[in-house]
Amino acid sequence: MAIAQTKSQGRGIGQVHPQSDGGLNYVMIGTIWFMVGGGAPGTADAKDAPKGSLYVDDTNAKFYIKSSASGVNSTWIDLTTQ
Repeated sequence: MAIAQTKSQGRGIGQVHPQSDGGLNYVMIGTIWFMVGGGAPGTADAKDAPKGSLYVDDTNAKFYIKSSASGVNSTWIDLTTQ
């Protein structure tokens, strides 16, 4: 599966950073990224995001945290199953 992001999901009330290497918009809070989209994240999604970044799948009401370091294949933990 991969993250799909609509134009409205890429907008926010905070300052939106440039897109990730994969084209996802995000808001930076401290040292982590906060992203919103639809679908479960895959290993190629937001590879450049720092460890601890957060992703909300608003299509399926799921919440994920990135457990891998920036620059490597992404590993995401589904916090709604914990």
